[in-house]
Amino acid sequence: MLAEFRSFMRDDRGLSPVTIEYRCRTVRPFLEGLLGEERSLESVSVSDIDSLLTEKVNKEHYARISVRAYASSLRAFFRYAEFRGWCHAGIAASVMAPRVFQQETLPSGPSWEVVQEILDATAGDHPTEIRDHALLLLFPMYGARQNSLYPFEGSWTT
Repeated sequence: MLAEFRSFMRDDRGLSPVTIEYRCRTVRPFLEGLLGEERSLESVSVSDIDSLLTEKVNKEHYARISVRAYASSLRAFFRYAEFRGWCHAGIAASVMAPRVFQQETLPSGPSWEVVQEILDATAGDHPTEIRDHALLLLFPMYGARQNSLYPFEGSWTT
């Protein structure tokens, strides 16, 4: 099945060798685990696929973007398997990937309370302390992303 899927992706879809290799490397363990249990592809249910994707997150600690790519490979395979009659129709459409938000992987910075503590600790009357304090004020205001639309509220990210 995997060899036929590989040929289909290469010959009919014209996908790049890297994409083909990734999809095959993703689908192979799923098929080996499934067929190792002496089950047929026809007996695969949506809950089997959901369980697999949940396991990737909970046990293997995949990031959501990785689970999305993994789900995409499974969806492509099951679309082909449905076309070939290897499994029930509708499985490919039911493979759901997590939503990935833009900039979700940016590290979060200190809360505004922590920023205020740092600013309070650096306050002073000496010219260098005034300069340092002013520079430190610029970081949260202009040098860091903020999760809130309003200055000085919410948590800061770098």
